This record gives sequence, structure tokens and C-alpha cells, in this order.
Amino acid sequence: MSFPWNNLTEPALIPTWLFKRELASIDFYDQEWMPMLSRIMPRKDAPGVGSKKHFSMPWLADPQGMAKFADPRERAPMMGAPHIEGDLFNTRTIKNGFPEDLEEFEEDYLDNVIQEKRLMLERNLVRFIDRLIEYTLTRYVYGDAPTIASFSTQTTARMGYANIRTATFRGAADARLGGVQWGNPAANIFRDLNYLKDRFELMAGEIPNYLAVGRVTTRSMEDNNGLLQRLIAIKDTTNGVLGSAIQGLQIVRVVGQTYKDVPGLGVGEGYPGKGDYLRQTWARLNKVDMMTTLYNSGRWEWGLITDKQIGYTACGWVHKLHQQQRSSPTQMYVRQYVEHDPLEIKNEAAISVCPVVTDFAHVMRLDQIVMQ
Repeated sequence: MSFPWNNLTEPALIPTWLFKRELASIDFYDQEWMPMLSRIMPRKDAPGVGSKKHFSMPWLADPQGMAKFADPRERAPMMGAPHIEGDLFNTRTIKNGFPEDLEEFEEDYLDNVIQEKRLMLERNLVRFIDRLIEYTLTRYVYGDAPTIASFSTQTTARMGYANIRTATFRGAADARLGGVQWGNPAANIFRDLNYLKDRFELMAGEIPNYLAVGRVTTRSMEDNNGLLQRLIAIKDTTNGVLGSAIQGLQIVRVVGQTYKDVPGLGVGEGYPGKGDYLRQTWARLNKVDMMTTLYNSGRWEWGLITDKQIGYTACGWVHKLHQQQRSSPTQMYVRQYVEHDPLEIKNEAAISVCPVVTDFAHVMRLDQIVMQ
């Protein structure tokens, strides 16, 4: 479809300058809020051609065999082909939108409230999408079976996960873990990390260098006298635990990776709902940290040990119009159209994504570290 007017976008009669402003705003806000997993699992074009909604990834297992001594005149033995496994993936589309009321009189409101409202709607148009992407990445990396199944056929057979409170590794009791949650002053955090680092190295064949934990966990680590005494002997602890590396692990404090829930409306896990439009106060604590799980009505923080080689967020085209509008599917598709009753401009954004973990051996999950 095309129109004879060069200052109008299609398929709606909207000035081109307004649409370009919307595109620029979307791109700006899309780079503004990038929490922990969105940074270490950056967006990339999904493999394949066309819509890229469905694609496969081959995984080749390294046999780690050894060559043999031979006579100089002897022919070299031929290796067999590597063992190949494959997983199927599919992207899923996320959409969000907001209306712009053309019948409002800006002069009826003080302090540029209408302009401020539109700026916040533009930001949240993107932020709601980015927040769902981050939440989905946390559930995928956590190893949540329903989340993984909705995107791929990947398994967590190579993933390590330990429960700090119950002293279990991959669901089995393990005496090499202390069995004391880190909020307890008696917790031997150094010992737990030393063992889990060994488990990571056994499966991944690499040395981890990254420990991502929540705000309550980091506070507990700062307050743990046994850990501080171990560090004092070998490091400058002027900046506390966060300023030091433990067992070669850089500690990353995850803050701001949140969504809102209306307090008192239930504690069911799963994708968040509509959030809460009221500000958080000490009497209304409505922010929920994403890297938490519920257990016996308590919310527990979980953490992640990795070498930051987790994977990426594969992006496919939403549809052909998306491909015509953008140079890469990692950029959101933006659409505007006019409603005449009431008179509004509808603004929409969409993106198709799929988490890809290149090797779950590079993911070590720490469950029930400390209760919030």
C-alpha cells in the first residue's frame, strides 16, 4: 500500500516526522535499561533466513582423545566424525502499545504534565518489553522447564545447581556443602564457593570468574566475619567484600532487576501481570526481584556462577514489514495508526526473541542463598 503524500507514513495518515521521532525514542529507551542477563546475553540475529522464527543449533561434543605414537613410515590413523547433537529453537513475539489522545488540551494541565506523561509512556512502551525479556532470560538460565520448553528442546543435563540451605547438589545430598544459608553468621561462604567453583570447572572445563547475587546476599557476605577474615589475610578489604574477588570470582551485585506486583494479591510464580502504578513506599513494598524464588511463603534469592559465556538472545523478524523497516531484527518493530472514535494515535512496538544458552555447563545456579 502506498500514498501519494510524501509526508505521511503508511498505513495510517501520520506525519513522517512524528513516526521518525517515535523510532528514535524507541531506540534510545531500548538501550537505557539493560540489566544483568540482558548485558551478558546480548541480542543477535537468529540463524537462518526468512522470518527466523524456527531454527536449529548443532552441538558437537569434543571427544578429547589422544593421538598415538607411530612409525615415521606408518600412515596416520583417521579419526571418526564428531558426535553431533541438535536442538530446535523458536522465537516468540512480544508486543506492547499505548494510545495518544489527540483531544486533550495541553493548556488544561500545569507543569507540562501531558508532555511528561507521553515521555513516560514512550519509555515504558519499551521498558515493559525489555523487562519481559530480562525476566524470561532469568527463568531460562535458572533452568525452569516450562520456560525452556516454550522456546527450545534444550536440556539442563550439563547444568550445575546447588541448594545452599539444604546442602544438595543437583537434588542429591552433598556433605561438601555447609547447609547453612548465607544470612546466618555461621555460614562458611568461602567453603561453599570453593566447592561449587570446583564443580563448575569439572563440567565446563573452564575457570569461572563471575558471581552474580542479589542485594540481601551481598549484604550477608559483607557481614560474614569468617569470609572477611579469610580475605583480610590476602587482600585489601578497604572496599569490603564487593571490592574483592573471592576464589577468583568477581562479585556482581544485581540491583534494579525488578518488576512490580500489587501487594497482597497473591504470591504465585510465573510471568508478572500488569505491575503496580503506585510508587513504592515503606508501607507499600511492591517491587519484586527477578532472581528470587518462593519457598514456604518466603522469597529466597538465587545466584549465578559463570564465566560469562552463557549465550545470547536470538531475534527473528516479526513479519515482512519489520524487515522493511529495520536493518536487523534486534531492533524493535514500531507501528502507528489512527483511531477516530475516540480520536487517538495508537503506538505499538514488537520484537521476536528466543534465549539461547550455548552450553549449560557454563551455568552454575545457587538456590536459597538467603531469604529476603
